[in-house]
Amino acid sequence: MSESTKKKILNAALNIFAEHGFSGARMQQIANEANINKAMLHYYFHSKSLLFEEIFKTCLEKINTLYLNCFSKNISFEKKIEDLAEAYLVYLQNNPKEAQLIINGIAKNPGYFRKHIVSVFDDEKFFELKSLMSSEFADGNIKHVSPYHLLILMLPMAIYPVIASNFLGDIIDKKSLGYAKLVQLQKEHMTKITRMVVLTGSKAKELI
Repeated sequence: MSESTKKKILNAALNIFAEHGFSGARMQQIANEANINKAMLHYYFHSKSLLFEEIFKTCLEKINTLYLNCFSKNISFEKKIEDLAEAYLVYLQNNPKEAQLIINGIAKNPGYFRKHIVSVFDDEKFFELKSLMSSEFADGNIKHVSPYHLLILMLPMAIYPVIASNFLGDIIDKKSLGYAKLVQLQKEHMTKITRMVVLTGSKAKELI
């Protein structure tokens, strides 16, 4: 198998899934986008589900890296949450197709989307993240929450500026000061809400 052809297929599939969602996407559309025939596409990926899983897993692995980069720092968990909120927002701003893939997944096929999030977090690549959060729980810094629950809590909030920029594209330029303020305000909301949900005892009460 050619890695360059596989990469071309994955890029094409990301574009099609982002635009049409899993249910609306067709293998022929992906083949056309990749400028290959359908037989070649099926040689690399036997089904649409396998192709979607490959892309979706790659997206979540990038998010896992964000978690690990933030949570492995020698700083308070409050600051880790703030850094993670910023990392989320930057990632989704810089990868609008992946953001759109997630948006369509939530909106058009939430059950399928949720199933894949759960399965990905069972992968051994996420054990380190689970271990880091378990240590925070053991130290009494956070409630007993899993990386999955933290993802579900923060991801929709991080996606909001992407939705707003798509909806208000003619009004708010992504390079404008107004959009920058929108992202900063969302970061503050994400940080505060996540801290209230995740932190223990008096630390959470201080935020109310």
